Amino acid sequence: MGGSCSPQRQADETLPAIAVENWPYVPATMRVHPLSRVVPSAEPGTPPHAEVCVQCLDLDGDATRGVGELSVQVGAEGERVRRNLGDAAVNRASWDPVTRTYRLQLPVPPGFQCGAGASLPVQAWLQITPTRQLQATSNIGCP
Repeated sequence: MGGSCSPQRQADETLPAIAVENWPYVPATMRVHPLSRVVPSAEPGTPPHAEVCVQCLDLDGDATRGVGELSVQVGAEGERVRRNLGDAAVNRASWDPVTRTYRLQLPVPPGFQCGAGASLPVQAWLQITPTRQLQATSNIGCP
């Protein structure tokens, strides 16, 4: 056996079911991470997009993966993007292991232009169970 204390589980291996309410590392809070930003387009005439990083924190304040449905909206009238984090493939595809955040790309509202002091409001919701929801808000700017 190598340097590991226990055998490593395969990514597709099924784990025993545990109720979300009983999981000690279920997200207790979340935030729109400061790495979130508006990304100007490299092509002239193409609108910028928002890159939003949502970080979930457990009761110990450590970054953790989430469960449930994650929804993010940029701008008051912007499109709301949803990710079903209960789907393991969607969870993995949205998760950035370096920043330990969920990274989503969203369109910015029509007519928004990057400029000095320009920013957009971001809202995020994580519906963990039918009766448990986390929310976070922030403003993101252009580089």
